[in-house]
Amino acid sequence: MVTGCANPASGDRVKGLVMNNFLCAAGWIGTAAMAGLWSGVATGPRALDAASDARSRETAARPQIAYTALASGANLQETATIYLGAHIASLSPAGATKDLTAGFHSAADPDVSWDGKKILFAAKKTAADLWQVYEMNADGSGTRLITKTAFDCRQPVYQSMIFYLDDPGPVPQISFAGSMGLAAEGELGLIWNLYSVRFDGSGLRQLTYNPGADLDPVMNEDGRLLYSSVQRHSLAWGRTGRTVLLGVNLDGSDGALFAGDEGRQVKHMPAVTPSRQVVFVESDKPSRDGAGNLASVNLRRNLHSYKELTKPADGLYITPSLLSDDEILVSKRPATGPGLYAIYRFDLKTNQGLKLYSDPVHHAVQARVLTAHSMPVGRSSVVDERESSGKLFNLSVFTTDLPTNAGYDGKLVKRVRILEGVARKAGEAAPAGEKSPYLVKRVLGEFDIEADGSFHAQIPANTPVQIQTLDANGLALRTCAWIWVKNKAKRGCIGCHEDGELSPENVFSEAVGKPPHELNIPVAQRRGIRFDNDVQPILQSKCLTGGCHAGPPAPSMRYEDLMSKGYVDPSAARLSPLVWYIHGRVTAQSWDKVSGTSPLKKIKPEGVTSLSSEEKRTIIEWIDTGAHR
Repeated sequence: MVTGCANPASGDRVKGLVMNNFLCAAGWIGTAAMAGLWSGVATGPRALDAASDARSRETAARPQIAYTALASGANLQETATIYLGAHIASLSPAGATKDLTAGFHSAADPDVSWDGKKILFAAKKTAADLWQVYEMNADGSGTRLITKTAFDCRQPVYQSMIFYLDDPGPVPQISFAGSMGLAAEGELGLIWNLYSVRFDGSGLRQLTYNPGADLDPVMNEDGRLLYSSVQRHSLAWGRTGRTVLLGVNLDGSDGALFAGDEGRQVKHMPAVTPSRQVVFVESDKPSRDGAGNLASVNLRRNLHSYKELTKPADGLYITPSLLSDDEILVSKRPATGPGLYAIYRFDLKTNQGLKLYSDPVHHAVQARVLTAHSMPVGRSSVVDERESSGKLFNLSVFTTDLPTNAGYDGKLVKRVRILEGVARKAGEAAPAGEKSPYLVKRVLGEFDIEADGSFHAQIPANTPVQIQTLDANGLALRTCAWIWVKNKAKRGCIGCHEDGELSPENVFSEAVGKPPHELNIPVAQRRGIRFDNDVQPILQSKCLTGGCHAGPPAPSMRYEDLMSKGYVDPSAARLSPLVWYIHGRVTAQSWDKVSGTSPLKKIKPEGVTSLSSEEKRTIIEWIDTGAHR
C-alpha cells in the first residue's frame, strides 16, 4: 500500500496537451509538456523514447486508462492517509492526460464499472473531510456521493448482484474498506474491515470482522470477494503478523483462505484475469509503500499453484489490475533508490513489462483500463440481520494439516473453547503495565467434543472469535485465526487447520445431529481473565506463602517478571514454564519447537495447600487468552 501526505503549493491550472515535435539530425525526438497542473503540481510530460519505433510501440500498446497521480515528495505510509493530495487522471492512447477530480483535495482508488462508463473512487472534498466513496462518469463529469458514513471509506469496488431474502429482487452494490477507529491487534494501527452498500448509500453492512486489516477487495469470477487480510493471532510470523489472501461471499459469510502458505509472508493487492490467474504483490516483510515482486496462483488450485513471476531485483511493483486475458496493468519503480512509480503493461506469458507512462514529478499508480468487462455471477444470501447469532460447526477436530511425523494425536483433544476478541478504541490506553501483545479476549464458552471429533455451537453474529482445542488439563493444543459468522448463517470447518483443497469423507457428524451448544450469551456473562483480578489472588494465597518457595531460586510472581523473564508464553499455556511448574512436567507437545527444557519437580511444601483444579484452570485460561494485566 502507498501512502501520501503531500502539501502542494498553490498555482495556476493549465489544461490541455502541448506537443512539440521537431526533426533532429539523429532522428525524430518528441517532447511533450503535459498539462493538468493541480494545486500547483503538474502531471508532467511522459518521457518519450528517443527512437520513433519505440514511441509508436508504446502508443499502440497503451489503452485508455484511469490512474492515480501522487506527488513525488509524498510520504507513503498509513492506510487512512494513503494518497493524501493525490488526484485521479485519465490517460489516452495518444498520451494526453486529464485531471478528473479537480474539485477534490484528495482522490484515489479508482475502479471501473462493468460497462466501462463510470469510475468509482474514494475522495476528500477538503483536508478536514473523511474519505468517502464517489462515482463519476469516465470523463470526470456527473460526480455524485455514495457513502455518508462517520468513518473513512477506501478502496471501493463494483460488486456483482446479490439477493437478500428481504429484497424484492437482486440488488447491485459496492464494497469498500472502512475503519471505525478501533485499534488493531498488536502494532498494526487501525482495524480495517470490508463493508458493502447500495448505490444510493442505503443498506450499509459490515462484511468482515478481522481485528487486523482487511483491504484490497476485488471481485472474483465465482462471485466472491478476494481481499488481503493482515493476521496476527500468533507471533509465529513476528510482531507484524502475515498478510494472506482470503475469499468471502458478498454478504460476508464463509470466509476462507485463498492463498497464504506458499510463497512469501506478505501477499496483497490481488488482481483477477480472464485466464483464471490471480496476480498479487508479495514480499518477505511489510514494506514502506507496500511494494514487492509479482506472484500468482490459478483458480483451479489456488492453494497449491503458487508461481513467482518476478524477482525483487527486477523492480518493485504495486497495484496490479486486469488488462486482458494474459496481461495486467501494474506500477513499478526501481528496486533501489527512491524512484517514481510508472505504469507498465505486464505480459503473464513472458513475465515481461512494457512501460506505458511515466511522469517526472508524480507517482503513477492504481492504473485501471477504461473498458467494459464481464460482471461475475451473482449471489444469494440467507443472512437475516434480525437474528443475533449464527452457527459454527466442525466435522472432526482430529483432522489436521500437521505432517504425519509431527506426532499429533487428535485423540488428545477433549474439549473446545470459543473466545471473543474485544478491540479498544484507537487512543484508548491499555491498563498500566500491560505487556501482552495480543487482543483482549473473553471466553464465550467451553464444551466437550463428540466421540467422532465434531462439535456444533451457536455463537454471537458479527463477532471475531477464535476456536481453541483443549486437552484433558484444559491446555490449548491449537488455536485458529480470527473468524466470524453472519446473522443466521452457518459456518463449518472440515477439521483443525485442514488442507482446504480436500473434501471430507461422506459421513454424518454426531454433533450436527444434536442441538448446538448455546454460546450467544449476554456481554456481561462473557468471562475475561485478568492477572490483577483473577490470577494474582491465587498466587498470593497459594504460591507466596511461607515455605512454598523457601529455597533458591525463588521465581518472582509479579506480572512484569512473569512476562519479561520467560515464565509465561502469552497465548500458549502449554509452552509456559509457570504451567510446567504447576504440573511438575513439561507440557509442550511433540510438534512444538521447544528447546532446553526438562521436567520440573512439583513442590508440595508441608502446610501449604495445593492449587485446586479450578485454580490451575484459571491460570491456564489466563495464559491461553493472552495473559493480560
